[in-house]
Amino acid sequence: MDRRTVPDLASRYALAVDLLSQTSVEDCRPSFERIVREHGWPEVIGVDNGSPFGSTGALGWTRLSAWRVKLGLKVERLAPGRAEQNGSPEPFLRVCKAETLQPPRPSLRAQKRRSQAWRPQYNQHRPHEALQRSVAAELYRKSRRRMPRKAKPWRYAAGWATRLVKGKGMISFQGRGRYLGAAFEREPVGLKRTRPGVGPVYFGPWRVGELWERETTGIGAVR
Repeated sequence: MDRRTVPDLASRYALAVDLLSQTSVEDCRPSFERIVREHGWPEVIGVDNGSPFGSTGALGWTRLSAWRVKLGLKVERLAPGRAEQNGSPEPFLRVCKAETLQPPRPSLRAQKRRSQAWRPQYNQHRPHEALQRSVAAELYRKSRRRMPRKAKPWRYAAGWATRLVKGKGMISFQGRGRYLGAAFEREPVGLKRTRPGVGPVYFGPWRVGELWERETTGIGAVR
């Protein structure tokens, strides 16, 4: 069982406490879509480096991150090993665990009921020092923005080469396979030649790395 907590950082309001059987993109995406249907589409979302948000590919993105970015959502990730950057989510998660897992319920269904009962108590009855002793529900306002129904396809400038990212996050360059990242599978990326032997790789407006002709396996990090 994996616990995904989603607080609103401005008001400390607990948007969701979801218990998932695993942390795959397929499990987390429906949970995220349900949250934004209820609370509106945010401008920025902060995520940690764990699954399903962080990976070893370019930019450390996963398919979930790339999908959100393509819909126009700004994704901010913590620097690896810098949990203190997470601000209020870390204390929120500790409080949630302490008050809903001690002791744990005998089944996932029972644990979900306990977590759902805890959330309105936290939002409506718990004052916060950072909010001048107000409760989160007094300050929280849902977003009026709605989740885009469909992502617009990326378009690249005339003269750029394009490559479709294939299975296992690979693209073809000069007759060789280069690893870009599973986050970009089935998406086109743009290749821009800037100087001999080196060319940056773009996913839409995002520069994800550089192709170096002397390398034969992956791409270089953004410099």
